Amino acid sequence: MAKSGPQISDYMQFVLVGKRAVEEPDPLKAVMVFGSNRTLKYTRFHEVDVEVSTVFLGYDTALGSPASLKGYPMIFETMVFGGVLNSHKERYRDFDEAILGHHELCVSVAKAEAEHRLRQSLSKKPDDSEDPQP
Repeated sequence: MAKSGPQISDYMQFVLVGKRAVEEPDPLKAVMVFGSNRTLKYTRFHEVDVEVSTVFLGYDTALGSPASLKGYPMIFETMVFGGVLNSHKERYRDFDEAILGHHELCVSVAKAEAEHRLRQSLSKKPDDSEDPQP
């Protein structure tokens, strides 16, 4: 029977050693290391209930993509939870790129939320009950 698409065994697995991702051929070892804290950066916007999280994924999410085929596995991910950009994600090749991407996405979230609040306030009709009746 022919394979249909990438199989789990096709994914390269990595462990994080300091800030450097190192390929780990032993899946059991990769899983053991993977179980430790993978969060690199976390930001919570309390006033709008939005979270931005950057994690080390431990496997190449771009299998078969041009980046992956060139030897650039996408093994870090930043994702937005809540708000206008909910579920938006970006993926990165290395630690430094992921941290920079986290900060850039936080700026995008702050801007999108501010623009959303501004649009909401401009679209509100004045409350007639507050106006004195002649």
